[in-house]
Amino acid sequence: MEKLETQKKFYLKINLDREHNCPIITYANLGDWKHSKVIAERPNEIKTIKVDFLKNLRMDELLNIAVDLGIEN
Repeated sequence: MEKLETQKKFYLKINLDREHNCPIITYANLGDWKHSKVIAERPNEIKTIKVDFLKNLRMDELLNIAVDLGIEN
């Protein structure tokens, strides 16, 4: 099996916020860091978006996530 180089490393999680009864997207651009190290040493770099069921997720929100994660077209 061939080992491939990692080009981008990011964290992305979608889960249900039971308190607000809506899905939330949590994400961070990790660079060369491990997720646990980012949480401990750079918690302000972890971003969260609450998804409103009535408005859905807007395209500009998705584009902002992509830009923050360093994903290019």
